[in-house]
This record gives sequence, C-alpha cells and structure tokens, in this order.
Amino acid sequence: MNVKSITSAEAYQKLVCNENCLLIDVRTPEEWRAKGIPQINNKVEFISWPPRNDQSSLQIFISSLKQIIERKNAIAVSSKKEQIELFFICKAGIRSAVAAEIIANKAMLKCYNIIDGFEGSTSGEGWKNNNLPWQRI
Repeated sequence: MNVKSITSAEAYQKLVCNENCLLIDVRTPEEWRAKGIPQINNKVEFISWPPRNDQSSLQIFISSLKQIIERKNAIAVSSKKEQIELFFICKAGIRSAVAAEIIANKAMLKCYNIIDGFEGSTSGEGWKNNNLPWQRI
C-alpha cells in the first residue's frame, strides 16, 4: 500500500473536515515537551518511534498503534463510516515516513506522511510555523 505525502497545512484541513482521521505524532516525549504538540480535539495520538535496530520497541510501537486503530475502527464501523485514515508526523518528515510505510503495509490502511513535519523541513514550513493549532505541555 502506498503512503501519500502531504504538507502539514493540507493534513490539517483533512483532519478538520473528516472525523474519521487520526494524527499520529511519532516524536519523542522530550521533543513533545521541548517543542510542543499538535492540537486537534480527540484526533492526536502520541507514540514514539523506536530507536534504530530495536525490534522489541518496534513491535511495541506496532502493537500500540494497532490497538488505537482497532478502537477507532470499531467506532467507525458502529457509526457506518469508512476505515480510519492515519496521518503521521515527526520533526521534519523522516521518521514519520518510515512509520507510515510500515503501518500502511502491515495494517493495509490509508496512511499519509506529513512531509514538512512539526518544525519544518525543505518540504515546507511545518505544523508549528504554519500557525496550525499546537500547545506546550
């Protein structure tokens, strides 16, 4: 399954307009505390992407995300909505691309990578710099 690239501004519009979407922030707790977090009511989950070559942490990441997806899809099915769409974000779109690709292939879900990330990249300004809703924790 292919992962689609999307800017933070485009992702925000989709997240606001479609109630069957979820934003997955894969940064570390340290990044969340230091830089802030995206804010969209009941549409953001925080699951840190595991360190390199750590298969155990990767399995925990996948398992945690699958539980969230199952819960959200159960709600969607009961209200006769389509399967959930996932939007992955990290600092600059690198970790989120890997996470989105793995989940799209394992769970066969429609996944998007936010290419400019939370803080911006060569692909764009990023969530925070685009003045999209965010908060400090």
